Amino acid sequence: MEVHLQHVNSGDLITATFMNGVVDAINELQAEIDGLGSSPPPSGPGAPVVTSTSPTPDVPVGTTLTINGQNFAVPAVLNTIMLGGQQLNDFVGTSTDRVLNVTVPGTVASPATLPLTVQTTAGTSTSVNVHVVPQVVPLVGAVALKNASGAVPAANVGDTIHLELTLDATAVNLPEQYHVVVTYQAVVGATAADWQNNTSYVGLDGSQTVNVQPTDPVTVGVDILVPTGAESVDVNIQAVSMHNDPASSSGVLDVPITVGQAGPPADPSIHLGFGTNANPLIHAQTYTGDVSGSGLAVKYGANPVVEMTLGVDNPGTYTVSAQIENADATIWAVTGLPVDIPFSAGQPAQKVHFNLHLVPTSAPATGDVTRFMVITANVKNSDLISNYLRFPIGGF
Repeated sequence: MEVHLQHVNSGDLITATFMNGVVDAINELQAEIDGLGSSPPPSGPGAPVVTSTSPTPDVPVGTTLTINGQNFAVPAVLNTIMLGGQQLNDFVGTSTDRVLNVTVPGTVASPATLPLTVQTTAGTSTSVNVHVVPQVVPLVGAVALKNASGAVPAANVGDTIHLELTLDATAVNLPEQYHVVVTYQAVVGATAADWQNNTSYVGLDGSQTVNVQPTDPVTVGVDILVPTGAESVDVNIQAVSMHNDPASSSGVLDVPITVGQAGPPADPSIHLGFGTNANPLIHAQTYTGDVSGSGLAVKYGANPVVEMTLGVDNPGTYTVSAQIENADATIWAVTGLPVDIPFSAGQPAQKVHFNLHLVPTSAPATGDVTRFMVITANVKNSDLISNYLRFPIGGF
């Protein structure tokens, strides 16, 4: 408001009306002055608001915590993030006024439910709870399943065969729980169900599981009562990782049983297993039928490299050999075996490679290329063989 007061001259009559006008003008000016002190400041963002966090429900230490909301400061370093009394300042990725990405350090208490706040110059958010858990360490390596029984003794119907098994997790980085699975293949004279019903376990809980530490191998047992009418069977045993199958599970241990005959001599200090066989020319395959079990499938016409692993408890030179049952050179050919592998004391398992050629370039119109393959390892110039691997091979 503009106020205009007229000058008066000497001798002019100063009336009540004039003075009242002066007073009114002064009051209006004072009101404007008072109003200047109470005018609202220019509008801007308010205090931060946290609407959600992720991942949920658990945030492992060492991982990225994403905070969603509004009124966050930009750049991200202008925000003070507090989690359970500890400041988080390792910002990662892209952050905006609505999203903050920050790493939860290993120094944060876990497992614990902790309050989270975000503070800027405009204020501090209401706290929200975040459940922090220890860092998840992936399970690496595979357990070795070894037959510590030696040769299977001759057994007749009604006799009990005891298999002593060792689970060695030296190659695994963490303790793990394993489920011991026994199945019966190539059954003659009885049924697989007959064998299964006559199987019991020693040293395992009711669900056939056992905990194994990397530094402490565990020995368990399988008792098999030979059922009525049985003639022969292949016992397939595997230790299946409960949290990282198949990568941390053992290979399949095959124990052939012929009723009335002793099994082949065996040296339980020699350990054979599958290596990595996964590429366009070869992969793992489970078979059913007359030739059944877990084995390998080879592309028709291909000659891929097969990888096995050989571990031994004693130094020496070991010979690895291969045999294909019902062999036919027009179907399967093996090259690269036998081979001698030297071991020094305490040396870890070594990889063994050979070529497995599926000769036909396509599936034959008649007949079947599926066969059993047997890999054996023995001390050089000795008749004692390992817990050999007998597994099916086929084409795709």
